[in-house]
Amino acid sequence: MTGRVKELDGLRALACFGVIQSHMGGFFAGGTLGVDVFLVLSAYLLATRLLREREQTGSVDVVHFYGRRIRRIWPLYFIVLGTAVLLSPRTEMPFLLPTAFFVSNFALAWTAQTPAFTGPMWSTGLEEQFYAVVPWFVRSRGALRRAGWALLALGFACRAASFSLTNHAYFWSWHVFRWDAFAAGLLLATETRLPALRAPARWGVILAGIALAVVASPFVQAIVFWSQPLMAVAAALIVFGALTGRDAVLGHRVLAWLGERTYGMYLFHLGLVMTLPWHVALVSTVALAALSYRFLERPILDYRRPDAPRVGLSRAQVD
Repeated sequence: MTGRVKELDGLRALACFGVIQSHMGGFFAGGTLGVDVFLVLSAYLLATRLLREREQTGSVDVVHFYGRRIRRIWPLYFIVLGTAVLLSPRTEMPFLLPTAFFVSNFALAWTAQTPAFTGPMWSTGLEEQFYAVVPWFVRSRGALRRAGWALLALGFACRAASFSLTNHAYFWSWHVFRWDAFAAGLLLATETRLPALRAPARWGVILAGIALAVVASPFVQAIVFWSQPLMAVAAALIVFGALTGRDAVLGHRVLAWLGERTYGMYLFHLGLVMTLPWHVALVSTVALAALSYRFLERPILDYRRPDAPRVGLSRAQVD
């Protein structure tokens, strides 16, 4: 795909709504699958960008990479965290410091508890941990492919260990060692050319991923070890399907518009869902995310250092 990848924005929107509806008491698989789709997409897009920069310039500007991640993640993240400091009940105060250092996923795993206001921020911390190491492995496609397989094996081993050695296996496996989704994204990024599929075949792949998630969902809820890696495979199938060509559904302008604003939607939704009627919470989530994107996220992200590398990527590929 070249130009704006609206299909990936549309997929982000669907993944985010999957998470939101699960927190409203809806279908469990929608939330777990939605998070894995985000992780696969994140790894794929960042690895694609870094590989292309390496191939076009001969190196990766790691300082610029970290700077862009900070501009994209930190402003809204710390605004939400500051709001949580003011509004969270006393019982959730111990989670605020780990959240500030992007390690709340470890706090959740250690305590086997999920706070309301900062609950969704654990996955942002997990992504930041991934961002901290991924640039150093982008030496070549081959090196990144080996790193992807190594991460897959390491994540599987750590998940297995968590089931054997801890009393909170679900939390450790789900919040800390969810590396198989990242590995899937890295491996997709190392493919020089993905096949172009017509809509029926594309949706066959996507629906196969959804079906796999539905099958895995009750086993995830029952804390069965193999079900969690299976959910990552389901997410990888869905992302792969979305990458195989232009699509009228995923690329619809409404979904694409929402997809650009999913970071705010993801961070805002749980506190609103916990305190407001579901329809008011949903409208408020979208409205706040739209305002955040327009007046905070986009202006900060559009700032470019004069000597920053330009590697011919669309906005959708680097957000």
